[in-house]
Amino acid sequence: MLRLRFGNQTPELLKKLEGLTGVREVRPVEPAGVDVYADRGGSLISEIANLAVGSGAELSDVHISEPSLENLFLHHTGRSLRD
Repeated sequence: MLRLRFGNQTPELLKKLEGLTGVREVRPVEPAGVDVYADRGGSLISEIANLAVGSGAELSDVHISEPSLENLFLHHTGRSLRD
């Protein structure tokens, strides 16, 4: 899972992220963030940075992690464990 933060996020950028090879899901997170579920997280960073520049969005933070059980539950059900 990649957690990305942008200075200005656009719907165009989200569509482009969804089109990257290996990306399974792109989920917007407030404020101006995106969770990207992908097969190959780290190797996507340069492609994501290029997409951001091309879309006029400033990539301000990247966090790469294995999804937690709560993130997996949310990913598959659309609900948090507390709901």
